[in-house]
Amino acid sequence: MRKGGKVARVRRDDQDIGYLHFVIDNNKALRENAFLVCFCCDCVLVLQANHLNRAKQKLENELDELEDSLEREKKRVGDVEKARRKVCTRNCGNLM
Repeated sequence: MRKGGKVARVRRDDQDIGYLHFVIDNNKALRENAFLVCFCCDCVLVLQANHLNRAKQKLENELDELEDSLEREKKRVGDVEKARRKVCTRNCGNLM
């Protein structure tokens, strides 16, 4: 009887060991899948960051161009106003 009990226990232990190997292999696969998912997420985040950086650079360049254009327009308006005052001063001086 003892011998049969030992065999049953050995079979059970063998099954338990097989189950533990199965669980370990599954956990390993889950960890690898989780790593791949994280890696893919990181790749997506890097791509998004690169896209946003390019968009930011483009907008900053456009802002610089608009600010330069505004400064040139202010200078033109100032030049026109200066010329208008000069003409007005000459014409008003001749009238007197």
